[in-house]
Amino acid sequence: MSLNSNVLYRPLDADSRWGYGSFTFPALRHLLRRLGDGGAMAVAADDAAGSPLGLALGVAANGDGGQSAAELMSIYVRPESRRQGVAAGVLAAFTDICRQQGRAEVRATYMTGQPTTPAVEALFARAGWTPPETRMLVVQATLESIRAAPWMRDYPLAENMRIVRWLDLTEVERAGIVDSQSVQAWIPEDLYPFNHEAGCEPTTSLALKVDGKVVGWTINHRVGHVLRYTCSFMHRRLQRLGRILLLYNESVARMPQAGLDTGMWTVPIWHPNMAAFARRWMAPYATRFDETRGSRRSL
Repeated sequence: MSLNSNVLYRPLDADSRWGYGSFTFPALRHLLRRLGDGGAMAVAADDAAGSPLGLALGVAANGDGGQSAAELMSIYVRPESRRQGVAAGVLAAFTDICRQQGRAEVRATYMTGQPTTPAVEALFARAGWTPPETRMLVVQATLESIRAAPWMRDYPLAENMRIVRWLDLTEVERAGIVDSQSVQAWIPEDLYPFNHEAGCEPTTSLALKVDGKVVGWTINHRVGHVLRYTCSFMHRRLQRLGRILLLYNESVARMPQAGLDTGMWTVPIWHPNMAAFARRWMAPYATRFDETRGSRRSL
């Protein structure tokens, strides 16, 4: 499918993926091996000589109401070929393929604070995508910067409280979380700990127990040289008392044992108390404070 005489836009499959690995993030390159199996899709932009110019890479997803959708995972154009309409062309071709597959929408999530963020948002706006919507706050801090925060201090544990490693919870304690959630749901679906524990960093992933029952946790993952605080939650009756700070302080204190000196907290804005805390009490001591934003287009 050619949009002009100088650039050819074509769908890729697993056999024709060669030469495009460097056109997406290392963590997404495995998707190129899945092209054509119904789970991943890609559109390439080539010049008249067949040399790669750009790539749009995505995966199948579920849209609102269970409709078939697609998630655009990355879009890239070689630096020397930018500002020539190639990005707009490869995005349009990717959208066309999604429409031909009967998908109801295509969406994307991206990070602010990157050199390419303004260009990405302008590209989506010109293509008729929805205005950017903030999804998560992303706070990054070093041990040096976060230690200056007023809430980073020693908090004595009450006699009935104990902090343990998440991986040291017994089967009975784990079952207690499951059983209590089934009786009266107290954990938001997106913060259910067992959905996030795979591959967690063992030293800094912690649970708070009160009277022997688990009431909160912070489950973390190593991402390169950064510790990502992936899933943090405290029982509603303890949130106003700031008990999550018990876990944060202990987890930060254990970071050197794990060989880490930078932490990253991802805070969903649909949890307003958590987002307000991040903006007021974490942002002033952060080395970076960004957002993940989402945009979509109905097909």
